Amino acid sequence: MQPSSSAGRAEAEHPALVRATHWINAAAMIVMILSGWRIYNAVTALLRVLAGPSRQKRVAMMAPDPPQESVERPNEFGKLKRQLLDAKGDSVAITAALRGAGGYGKTTLARKLAHDPEFQDF
Repeated sequence: MQPSSSAGRAEAEHPALVRATHWINAAAMIVMILSGWRIYNAVTALLRVLAGPSRQKRVAMMAPDPPQESVERPNEFGKLKRQLLDAKGDSVAITAALRGAGGYGKTTLARKLAHDPEFQDF
């Protein structure tokens, strides 16, 4: 910066953007002090909300019904259930994917699984 005749004044020492940023920071500090510094308790409050029960309302079952006539596949169905549920019957995955060639019944198996009573609470 070029020295000017008003070198002792803040306007001559810092650009307007820097001065504005300083005033914004000063105002934020005043707000925090007047609020009792409660902003630092925000993380604790967030963790308390996250640890509590969900307030989100559950949606109704949205998976389409499985077809009326289909080939039963008890081995594949049981294996898939064992992979998705632990020994206590709790879910071990949020999402899962079935992979295979077309026409092998992946969608039918997924629909049947979605309507299985053990998965109704997920």
